[in-house]
Amino acid sequence: MNKGLKEKIKELHDKGYNYTKITKELNCSKGTVSYHLSFYVEEQKKQKVDFLKEIENNLHENKITFIEKYSKSLTSRELNYFLKTYYKLPKKGLSRGKVPKEYYSDRRREIKKELVDYKGGSCVICGYDKAYRSLHFHHLNPNEKDFTLGRKWGKLGFNDTIKKELDKCILVCANCHGEIHDGLIQI
Repeated sequence: MNKGLKEKIKELHDKGYNYTKITKELNCSKGTVSYHLSFYVEEQKKQKVDFLKEIENNLHENKITFIEKYSKSLTSRELNYFLKTYYKLPKKGLSRGKVPKEYYSDRRREIKKELVDYKGGSCVICGYDKAYRSLHFHHLNPNEKDFTLGRKWGKLGFNDTIKKELDKCILVCANCHGEIHDGLIQI
């Protein structure tokens, strides 16, 4: 067995390669990759948990200072967890503790209403306009699609990036949207 194989496996794993890519790159079995990474990944998890506990025990009073210090060492999910859990949020006046779900659902509803109104407020095919959650944005040309709107507008709000993407879409109700994708309605 190649003595440097373990180090090569770790190196590729750190670069973001998954098990399948590592096996193809090094011409070895998934079992070999799994064996060499099992202890390594477990140790990384322990180090990460210890790091997160250390951050939690030494929180900064200022949110901006916290972001500047940890934005490069935390994933976006971890950073969001700390910001939502420990720092004051707009409109609700919370300083510490759990963030109520209503904060996010109310905000998303407000933004969706703005987006729907920007696109005319009703389905371009049948005219449906009763419930905002039943109205969808359909990309006319999937090849021009830069991102899925539902994933971005909740984070970004209604801005120029979202407007550019909206301009590539039409507003349709859920039924018409399904029929478009099934080929029953041609656009």
